[in-house]
Amino acid sequence: GLQDLFNPEGPELKINRDKNGVAFPGIKEHVVRDGDHFRELYEDGHQHRVITATKMNPESSRGHAALFIQIKSVPRDDPGGENRAGKLFLIDLAGYERFSKTGVQEGKMAQEAKTINA
Repeated sequence: GLQDLFNPEGPELKINRDKNGVAFPGIKEHVVRDGDHFRELYEDGHQHRVITATKMNPESSRGHAALFIQIKSVPRDDPGGENRAGKLFLIDLAGYERFSKTGVQEGKMAQEAKTINA
């Protein structure tokens, strides 16, 4: 399922697609003050990622992750200045690992390894 890493106990998220793009109703949003605040929020979300050690990778992601950043720049000293906006999408795909080399033989991790990139 789709989980909000800023609200890991929350309900599973849904994806809404329309002519304007993609939306995730109920996703938690933050207004970031500066770089330190961004790093703090990033680490908060990152700690909720599900990872497991395999023979190939000590921190193998068990699911994909996406971070959507909307940037708005408003000039502070020039009220008539140009406002700017942009979007940045960071996607971390769960690692594809050759199943035979992971050391995973059965159970939940085996099922995850088979379905990560299915």
